Amino acid sequence: MTIPTIAKAELVEFDIPLIRPYNLSFGTIQDYHGWIVKITLDSGLIGLGEALPVPGYSGEDFNSLRPFLRNKVDEYLVGKNLDEVFEKLDKEQPLFPVGTSAIATAIEFAGLSVCLPVSIKIPLVGVILNDPVKDAVSLQSAGYGALKMKIGADVDWDIERTKSVLDVLGDVKLRVDANKAYDLDKAKKYSNAICEHRDSDKIEYIEQPMPVECWEETEELIKSTDIPVMLDESIVVSSDAFKAEDIGVKFIKLKICKNMSPQDVLAIAIQANLLELNVVMGNGISTGVGCLAEAAVYIQSTIFHKFAEFNGFSKMCSSLLRNPPQVVNGDMVWRAMEGDGF
Repeated sequence: MTIPTIAKAELVEFDIPLIRPYNLSFGTIQDYHGWIVKITLDSGLIGLGEALPVPGYSGEDFNSLRPFLRNKVDEYLVGKNLDEVFEKLDKEQPLFPVGTSAIATAIEFAGLSVCLPVSIKIPLVGVILNDPVKDAVSLQSAGYGALKMKIGADVDWDIERTKSVLDVLGDVKLRVDANKAYDLDKAKKYSNAICEHRDSDKIEYIEQPMPVECWEETEELIKSTDIPVMLDESIVVSSDAFKAEDIGVKFIKLKICKNMSPQDVLAIAIQANLLELNVVMGNGISTGVGCLAEAAVYIQSTIFHKFAEFNGFSKMCSSLLRNPPQVVNGDMVWRAMEGDGF
């Protein structure tokens, strides 16, 4: 069988402001500044991939990622067969996870390894931003069945904010995400304080409470609290899922931007499901291109946990796509139309 080759590679830069600033433990995001990789195969089929670096999440930033992508698009990709490209991307993924994932995703869509269906309707998690109580009430009224709030700036303030949200929650779950900000003492202080609340069982999990290397500390935290722990940044390859299961983790998060490609994400998810881990899918800092790519993976299997997190498109002032996904009653909704593109 003839291996497809790349006939054309293009790089499109974007810089789109957000509707409201998005506060993380390691900084505030005001806009999405990155690239779309467009790959055309010798068959004429086209695929898109998104490269959106987030300082503090990986080692990449805009200035380091630009020459990497420019080199690949301008000098390397055209004329190469897909086996050659993936072999090289595998070697470069540890240093450039966002960059390699954009290229790999574009190739897999062009090669039809993963495809978008005619229509999509997927329940999303609602994101609490600046006013915890007001946002929690509003998001529940808008139809969201699960909410998420960032923590990690100050543990006492985090406890106060979390309890205030629990006070107004109806029949929904709350996810809290520390983005690696706590040490073990702070993580224990937070979880112990929240466990005292009458509705602490509405906390679905605390996400990535400590840095990626803190496997032993995470195991100690798990043994000391009733709140389930989720790992995100710590889960890069399938062996990380085994490590997570060994220490008692209940949830893991997968994202195309850190797990290489749609097919790699699906492979890790299947392995994690065999280990009886709950697999949450989605990158909350992503354009419609990245969110639709993750939605295409999500709908391939029933193993993903309900309430996906590929909601980054809803934070943008405008879209890259002529036919962007929408949020309707807490669901991501999209239907294919003639002339889809960006």
